[in-house]
Amino acid sequence: MLYRFLLEEETNKPLFEYLLNSIRYLDITEKNISNFHLLFLIQLTKYLGFNPNDNFSERTPVLDLKNGIFVQTIPNHTNYLNLKESRLFNNFQNTSFEKINLLKLSSASRTSLLAGIIEFYKLHQPFLGEIKSFQIMKEVFH
Repeated sequence: MLYRFLLEEETNKPLFEYLLNSIRYLDITEKNISNFHLLFLIQLTKYLGFNPNDNFSERTPVLDLKNGIFVQTIPNHTNYLNLKESRLFNNFQNTSFEKINLLKLSSASRTSLLAGIIEFYKLHQPFLGEIKSFQIMKEVFH
């Protein structure tokens, strides 16, 4: 994923700091890192400029991936996360690497959330193309 996004020739200090701190955390942590990639990709959207609005609530429980906003009802298109995935996305959007081990997910939930995250990236970064690492990650987690 990073290979596809790190195309900028200009300095982007906040993005660099995020990448550096994330990789450092991954390197030194002794906690469970099975959800690291989910948190990393969700929070990376902030530094790439297309993060969804942080407006999740009981009134707006569905993440519309196309418009990057939590909405009241299922949109009139297919680019959205279901209620469970939307809640998980929100949880990851509002947690830190230090607290990542508190988020417990099944393999199936992890895979479906990752698929939604990749769909969100594709909608907002059309040049992304096919992400082959997704199939590899699916195999690793099964």
